[in-house]
Amino acid sequence: MSATDLAKDAIRIVSTAGLSKDVIDLLSLKITLLDDKVSTLTQEILTLKGKNFDLLRELEELKKQQGDLSPFSDGFDDTTNRIIDTLFGARDVSKEDIAQRFGIEFGVAEYHFDLLLRESFIDQTRIGMTFNHGRTPAGFSLTPEGRAYAVKMKKG
Repeated sequence: MSATDLAKDAIRIVSTAGLSKDVIDLLSLKITLLDDKVSTLTQEILTLKGKNFDLLRELEELKKQQGDLSPFSDGFDDTTNRIIDTLFGARDVSKEDIAQRFGIEFGVAEYHFDLLLRESFIDQTRIGMTFNHGRTPAGFSLTPEGRAYAVKMKKG
């Protein structure tokens, strides 16, 4: 039952209840005002739904544009791809392991790990800890997204 139907029903009930003409007129006016307000709010809801739809469409377009700006949209560089390949075949690989294995500075290894972390291609799987007698470095492994990229890289 719509708001208008409810208002008409209320007027019918009030008019048959034996109330004075002034009370009936006042209630009729209030119901009319409420009905107008419901119509206005219904129109506002439709307008907002339209704006929401437009914003969602714009968001999707921006996400596509952002994806185009992704550093791996054209693929990572050779070093990053080699790191992905190494992580694909191992678990809990540290930045130190990569720097030593590839003969690169630790800062360069960190740079590549930063790229992979930002793109959610790797996760830290082992916490690095320092003890009096030494330290254990943090370990990293590929995420499902990283493994999918590695498989795609191997096929292509």
